[in-house]
Amino acid sequence: MAKRVFVIGPGQHVYDAAAKYGDRILVLDSRVNPFDTDSLRHRVDEELFKKNHMVVDDFVVFGGNAVLNALAVAIIVSKFGKINILVYGAKQQDYTPRTVNLSTAAKLYSEHRESMDKSEE
Repeated sequence: MAKRVFVIGPGQHVYDAAAKYGDRILVLDSRVNPFDTDSLRHRVDEELFKKNHMVVDDFVVFGGNAVLNALAVAIIVSKFGKINILVYGAKQQDYTPRTVNLSTAAKLYSEHRESMDKSEE
């Protein structure tokens, strides 16, 4: 399957340069209610996984509402343990792909927390 680029809330940006990483798919437009987080989380999950069947190798581009972006990261990382993002560099007018692996970070945090709990006993 070809990689895809999920655009999370487009904001005012143009995402043409992201096309070289895959077909662009708009997850939600920027007209969202950031205070209705339960509904927003459900909508993002529906768009990413039920409607578009996001896979672990797909990319994400952030724009628009910060709450929408944060929820998307949380949902994707909870499914895959990592997220592939495209970071835009204004100077080079292009995207740089990056993978953030949070499953390792969560394991390290858990081990650190356990050792801290034991030292407090």
